[in-house]
Amino acid sequence: MLRGQLDPLQKTHLDAAQDLLTRAFDDDPYFHFLYAPPRRAAMIGGVMRSSVELALSAGQARGVLDPDLQGVCLWWRPGTHPPSDMATVRFRGAAIARAALAGKVRLGELMRTLRTGAIIEEALPQEPHFYLMVLAVEPARQGRGIGSRMLRACCAEADAEGVAAALETSKPSNLPFYRRHGFEETHTHHIDGSPPMWSMVRAPR
Repeated sequence: MLRGQLDPLQKTHLDAAQDLLTRAFDDDPYFHFLYAPPRRAAMIGGVMRSSVELALSAGQARGVLDPDLQGVCLWWRPGTHPPSDMATVRFRGAAIARAALAGKVRLGELMRTLRTGAIIEEALPQEPHFYLMVLAVEPARQGRGIGSRMLRACCAEADAEGVAAALETSKPSNLPFYRRHGFEETHTHHIDGSPPMWSMVRAPR
């Protein structure tokens, strides 16, 4: 495996990916709005695990392995997102069931999460596009160009196929980063009084 290469993730990377994403999204404003401590880390971990499982099932999960996992990218090809209802129920439903059994999920949080997903999907382009569900770097390794490396690889793939790419972020500090790679804000969402969440789209080059 080449040093720094963006490689497909395997099921053996699931636990490491969940742990990395839980740490990386610990300071995310929307998750802070949605989940209060001490439950926040467990809830973020559940959301991220189901997202990785969903992407793995469709072959849409990638990462930087050097030799351990440094970054995670869930990059959905045109026509593959949103995934089938059956796949969504299988992985998202399992995550909700696990949280409910542990007494960690609350109805208000669940309803807000479902509304968020619906609003985000409505803001996605109508034409075929790649969708960046998650892009994250191990916090201790941020600032070394790993995120840019992953995003450049994704954008090059979208350019090669001549289609747009879409994403959303709730971290204001991410906006300049994505703008540098050609993404522009298309919608600003405030969900039930949440901090802003931005939908962004990049035209092919």
